[in-house]
Amino acid sequence: MHDFKGEPDDGAFPEAGLTPYNGSLYGTTESGGESPECSVDKDVGCGVAFELSSSGSVWKETILHSFSGAWDGAFPQGLIYNSDGSAFAVAQAGGAVSDSGVAFELTPAPK
Repeated sequence: MHDFKGEPDDGAFPEAGLTPYNGSLYGTTESGGESPECSVDKDVGCGVAFELSSSGSVWKETILHSFSGAWDGAFPQGLIYNSDGSAFAVAQAGGAVSDSGVAFELTPAPK
């Protein structure tokens, strides 16, 4: 379905399962993403939230969010969705105050 390549244009090390929603699959990777030097771990990116969508037998990955390790957290773990399309999860590190992780919500872009 998808072969993760790592930073900067992809995630690396998916740790949690995939969540189906609206015909696509969603998940997170523990590293990779646009922040090649994560503020939490200088050697890796801080992870991404992604969507896998299919057109027949071809799967396409879309990065929904690339974590910075700061206010938005680092090393995200899994996603769950509610009926309005918002995703919820936790990140193991980062945060605005203590670098002890965050709970976060990703909301769909307005149409």
